[in-house]
Amino acid sequence: MNRITHNIANSLHDFLIQTNPDKIFLLCDAETRIFCLPQLSDIQFHHIIEVPSGESAKTLHVCDEIWKDLAEHGATRNSMLICLGGGSITDLGGFIAATYQRGIAVCYLPTTLLCMVDAGIGGKNAINLGSLKNYIGTFRLPSAIFIHPAFLSTLPETEWINGKAEIIIPSSSKGSILGIPLPMHLNIYIQKMKIFWPMEGPWLQA
Repeated sequence: MNRITHNIANSLHDFLIQTNPDKIFLLCDAETRIFCLPQLSDIQFHHIIEVPSGESAKTLHVCDEIWKDLAEHGATRNSMLICLGGGSITDLGGFIAATYQRGIAVCYLPTTLLCMVDAGIGGKNAINLGSLKNYIGTFRLPSAIFIHPAFLSTLPETEWINGKAEIIIPSSSKGSILGIPLPMHLNIYIQKMKIFWPMEGPWLQA
């Protein structure tokens, strides 16, 4: 299930009622806990797991701590892990969910443009092996991905640039996407984003 939603709490609540996990765990970092988690205040999480921000969390050591944390708080094969964050969180959370007790359900709540258009898509997940990026991982689709455009208001401009780049990279060699010149295609995308999040700011500049 992939869905764009204007009310993330209601959408997630309805999804959890449908799937009925025995325990709901949340994986986040310090930034998403501060800026994004308050929008999920109506959701009752059994336990919240906070990890360092960025690539530094994608290690076997952090995985070991999370696996132990899940076990100590009674996570079973019928539990669900909610991943609230950017690509590093979905990478890490997806790998954790795929390997804990041979696999538990996972749901992504991407909070960056890059994660919404690339990192959180396709079921790929991975952690790093020392300096080797994304060397250990699996392909396993999440049970759901909820895209909440309002999360994007928390991003610095550099994160928007990264996301925009990922949108145009696949077709940059041809100079167009589906036959539409790149500058025009990007403007069309930005205009569509304004429909979901009609605010001014650097994130809405083409």
